Amino acid sequence: QNNYRISEADRLGVGSPKAKCKANLEAIELLKITECQSFPAEHDTKQTLVRYVGWGGLPQVFDSLNESWKVEREKLEKLLTPAELDSARATTLNAHYTAPVVISATISLSSRNCGGLAALNPRAPLSRSARRFPAAFAPWTGSLKPRVSSSIWK
Repeated sequence: QNNYRISEADRLGVGSPKAKCKANLEAIELLKITECQSFPAEHDTKQTLVRYVGWGGLPQVFDSLNESWKVEREKLEKLLTPAELDSARATTLNAHYTAPVVISATISLSSRNCGGLAALNPRAPLSRSARRFPAAFAPWTGSLKPRVSSSIWK
């Protein structure tokens, strides 16, 4: 498997909430296309998928009373099944963000004693954290409840 490694050039998490939502919608749209194909995602596809940041910081997209998010909400409702939509909505209550400085410090400290180890990331936060770790930290095992999130993780 050819895992995509996140770099600073990917500029993850950068942009307004609308820009992040747009990146999420593009990633989901591309995921749906990719899932219909019988070959693995290419590098440029992975670059789009990695920009998916989840919904924890974007609860407003699920608020039916918030007219300023109507276009995004309608697009999301068209892209996801009702079960996927419910699952995505539920993540707004329990999603967690790991700051890049924390990830970098963890890598720095861990790499001093790392000769290749397996790691379990039970919430696998789409793993800006996991995807920034050097290959020596592989293999990662993650567990994500939302099907869309787990498919993007793959």
